[in-house]
Amino acid sequence: MDEDSKVGIVCRDSPVFPGYARPTIEECEQLHAALSKLHGPRVQVLYKQGEHPDLLDSMVKTILSQNTTDINSSKAFLKLKSRFPHWEEVRTSSVTDLEDVIRSAGLAQTKSKRIKAILDTLHEEKGECSMEYLRTMSNDAIKRELVRFNGVGPKTISCMLLFNMQRPDLAVDTHIFRLAQRAGWVPAESEIKRFNKASGFSPTKRKGKRKSDESTPVERAAQRACSTVAQVVTRVGVRASECNCT
Repeated sequence: MDEDSKVGIVCRDSPVFPGYARPTIEECEQLHAALSKLHGPRVQVLYKQGEHPDLLDSMVKTILSQNTTDINSSKAFLKLKSRFPHWEEVRTSSVTDLEDVIRSAGLAQTKSKRIKAILDTLHEEKGECSMEYLRTMSNDAIKRELVRFNGVGPKTISCMLLFNMQRPDLAVDTHIFRLAQRAGWVPAESEIKRFNKASGFSPTKRKGKRKSDESTPVERAAQRACSTVAQVVTRVGVRASECNCT
């Protein structure tokens, strides 16, 4: 495959900006080789039949992990499951009770409301507190389905897809965003502003602090660029987890 063909594939898969052709397949392969040399090869162990993690468990774990340490979020989740073994029990409990149980994860008041809102929506729309229906949906459909929930943004959804559903995607945190910028895989902010102006798009400015897992336009560009990386490395025979980029 010639270089023009490689660039064409990437452009079609990640239309962040018309004509922005990076990263190319060659760049993805070079990054994988460099990371493998530095850290050693990473091989994803696929789940066996019946071993797939519960998707609602995974979603709540990811929400609890926002803006805290793994130790604190794990402690909160274990306490939650001990107090409420079934998600229907969490749904029918009071926000105050849930807040007390997950307090070690931090931002308990905010996280408890978000978890309850997700459970109420699932119960109303699906008749049960479960997210297993997502397994039959495409990645794009899953992203459209989950992004409507408050507190569930691109990073949380990518974590679900990559770690819990073992699908090609990359979660863009601060570190991945910075590296993507350094590699030139994300347009500079000035380029994004020019593109927005030319296309007539005017981002809505909001007051106050950013919510957890809320992305800026530049970070969303990085998210889509890194999603392209995940698709490309899968196409050339490298699993996304081997990139060590999450």
